[in-house]
Amino acid sequence: MEVTERFAVAVQEWAEQTAPTESSRCWGEEPTPQHRAHERRDGVMNRDRMRTTESPDGRKVATWRLMRRDCQVINIQNRADASPAYRWPSGEELPTATPGLVILDGPPNLWEARDAFPGHGDLWNALRSDFWAALLCMTDLPNPLGSWS
Repeated sequence: MEVTERFAVAVQEWAEQTAPTESSRCWGEEPTPQHRAHERRDGVMNRDRMRTTESPDGRKVATWRLMRRDCQVINIQNRADASPAYRWPSGEELPTATPGLVILDGPPNLWEARDAFPGHGDLWNALRSDFWAALLCMTDLPNPLGSWS
């Protein structure tokens, strides 16, 4: 047996032993209503979908997506802020957008966004938690063995 075949078999065995059960999709955690809203019909979450995370007090919201092993922050909204919406980093105002909205051009990853907006620490901590939960969720990973299983 070739090394790559042995590796593929070992990964498959590990995946079968550690796979989440039907009732615990992501490493022993019951899916939240937010996760259920984004599931496909077959019950598997889509990795490249847009996700939202709220700060613990519910005043701030970030929209983000998981790209490979990185978190791209698309926009943030401070619901308690009545200042005009704008694009970051250009500062271009968006008069027709919801007040308190900041659209992040690029888009930056979580750590770049945290550096650019340090006053949103509670939101970034919540997003980091959601990011790791999404990253470690095995149910929405492609099968590394392809059609071998």
